[in-house]
Amino acid sequence: MAVGDLVRQRDLAWDREIIRIPGSIEGDLVKDKLFQAPALPRRPGRVSRFWHRLARRGGGEPETEALSLLQLLDQRHDIVTYGTPSAGRETVAVPFTHVVLLTATTGRFSGGLSADHRHEIEAAILDRFDQNIDPMTSVRIGSASSPTVEPGTVLAYFGRGIFVPKDGERPVGRVRVGSSLERLVEPSLLGSRPAGLYRGQSALAFASSLAVAPATVRLGVDDTAWFYLEGATGAGDTLALTPHEVPAMEPSREATSADALWRIELAHAQDDARYADRLFIEVTLDERPSRFLRSLPLGRPAFEIAGLRIGDDDIRGGTEAFWIDLDVDGYPLASAMTVRDASIVHDGRRTRRYSWRSYDYDSEQGAGFAIARDRDGWVFRPTSGRPLGYLAAPPEPTMASFQANWWTSPSYHLDWLDFCGCVENGTRIQGLADAHAHRPAVVMPSFATAPADEFPIGPLILRRSERDRP
Repeated sequence: MAVGDLVRQRDLAWDREIIRIPGSIEGDLVKDKLFQAPALPRRPGRVSRFWHRLARRGGGEPETEALSLLQLLDQRHDIVTYGTPSAGRETVAVPFTHVVLLTATTGRFSGGLSADHRHEIEAAILDRFDQNIDPMTSVRIGSASSPTVEPGTVLAYFGRGIFVPKDGERPVGRVRVGSSLERLVEPSLLGSRPAGLYRGQSALAFASSLAVAPATVRLGVDDTAWFYLEGATGAGDTLALTPHEVPAMEPSREATSADALWRIELAHAQDDARYADRLFIEVTLDERPSRFLRSLPLGRPAFEIAGLRIGDDDIRGGTEAFWIDLDVDGYPLASAMTVRDASIVHDGRRTRRYSWRSYDYDSEQGAGFAIARDRDGWVFRPTSGRPLGYLAAPPEPTMASFQANWWTSPSYHLDWLDFCGCVENGTRIQGLADAHAHRPAVVMPSFATAPADEFPIGPLILRRSERDRP
């Protein structure tokens, strides 16, 4: 099935969280049909019905097909659903473009693929899928070698739970796992770098063994078990954790400074020393001082986010259109791990609310939010006057940065605004941070140096929090 074609969800018979396909290293890893993938279900004719009956009874081997890496990414794809004005709801295929290739410790690629080889594969994938690739995460290939891989073979991992950071990139948040809160460690990607959470990372799959997932940590459970972390849609929830092949367990939450904490009580039919009795998994989406906050920080002066401002320079030369993405509680998104529930859309003439549950503009027509014109642009505010969120004030005035490569400078980093909304300038769509990334520098004031009235920082309209005002 070609990427970009309309697909029906019932056609997708694979697990999209993590896809693991073995292949041969003897050939071109991109173009040659080196990977042996389980054959996809086909229309049940007489012969195939007979074959599947034999396979279910143990009378035949599972069907496989030889595919190239490009064919794998074409067939085992993700899906995106959205509503259109004329065609109703559409579901399209979107490729997974982060791939980890794990090779043996002996023979060809004994140290993993070289940087040049990885870049060649990235270029081939980018050329093949082009407009179907998210520019925020782009195409990335990770590689390493492991004794878990048999000589002469390669394991290809991709899917929603696979994320490859840029060279030199640092995570904005983190995941920590351990048998107690005092002994938490981070999962590592291919044994050398933290596995998450990076800018643009929307999910993470991790296990005890590289034979199961490229992100590993000591879990105290069987090596075949793995966990999948992603955003949750329920009110008040930020993350969901799914166990795979894990013994019976009861997750629970405890008071913590992290965004989410699971305490998993493992139940066993027999006492087995391989298993731990308890497992803690702690997640913080963003640990930077400039992170978006849904509530006032304790013990620190803070700024309220009174609104967002889209200037005429943001949309000059194109359609006057922009939108703000909100979670289920009505707060702006600030992470790829946060689930988008609705978008407030303005096209220069009217303001409407788009629901990502019904995939349509709903009857609320932007209720709860107002967009008004001022001298140089548009201002987006909640009609109730409540803050859109909070920012901890820096102790000293600090340069504000909207650059995506946040780890290269010690600024007050506001690149999370790219998840909050976008502006459309002609045919180009930019995140709110990206639209300000190359403009003249601005200073984020400390609480003591901040103006008494509202003040702008990029697209943000800030004011001192009521709690901290004199």
